[in-house]
Amino acid sequence: MRRVLLLILLGSIYLGPITTSHAQPSKDSAFVRTADLDAEVMDFLSRELALHLGDIKSYDPPPAKVLGGGATGEYTWGTFMNAVGAYVALSGKRSLAGRDLAREVGQIGLLEYRLGGTRFSQMYGVLALRHFGTDLNTNPVWQGLTEEQRAHWRKYLDVSAFYDPKTQQVINLPENYLGVAARIASTSYQLGLLKDRALLDGVITRARLLAANGSAENQISRVYEPGASKAPVRRIPHAELVGWSSDREVLVLERGKIVAVDVATGGRRESSIQALALLLKVTMFTAPASAVLVPVAFAWA
Repeated sequence: MRRVLLLILLGSIYLGPITTSHAQPSKDSAFVRTADLDAEVMDFLSRELALHLGDIKSYDPPPAKVLGGGATGEYTWGTFMNAVGAYVALSGKRSLAGRDLAREVGQIGLLEYRLGGTRFSQMYGVLALRHFGTDLNTNPVWQGLTEEQRAHWRKYLDVSAFYDPKTQQVINLPENYLGVAARIASTSYQLGLLKDRALLDGVITRARLLAANGSAENQISRVYEPGASKAPVRRIPHAELVGWSSDREVLVLERGKIVAVDVATGGRRESSIQALALLLKVTMFTAPASAVLVPVAFAWA
């Protein structure tokens, strides 16, 4: 199944047109041996990828077209780079048609750096790099780069190109780009390229709130007094309710930090605790007997 899905993926993002396969159908159309399908798919992918690589003579300058198809789209090279990395991870092959595939990915990343690629381009780039291994000390793409080229790659993958870690907002973009920023940051942290854990926790928390509530900015936590009025006693914007800490104070998660709010007066006590969205699974805070405990779950797939 993974190979069939990759076939669809590569067929949709290749730079040029896909050539026609002339494989003969099985004599018994009702059954296909998995080994035969596996071999047919890998043969198809290898031939198509080899054709595209063969038509790319240089990345500096890059071609305007590959196999007659335009190669100047905003995410063209990023998607192609990720396809090359996925092929390596799937096939286990490090070379094809005389081309070192790790070097190809490294050079495409440098091309995207020169082009100023951001957002999805950065996401495809960091995923392509990870296809060759999460340890950069043995990752052939990273090991094939000079120190200057590595600095360019780091700059290319810097999520602050479109995400402001201070405001925890994407820059002049719809909020759904928080998901893209979170994917780039989490993968970069996994690879050791990103060292700022606070930035990582902040963007993941923001993206998770958006996924859970539809809009991180419009989220409102409503606090109800147990066994009393049906109307909320306090509304707290931009926050996620955690639980009661006393008979009049609740704890909320607000922009990655734990804040205590007095439900009667609205008074706030902001803690220095930074919630770790990647590490916390389920946390329950002690509350008075009359209060309702509210568990908070943090999860990131």
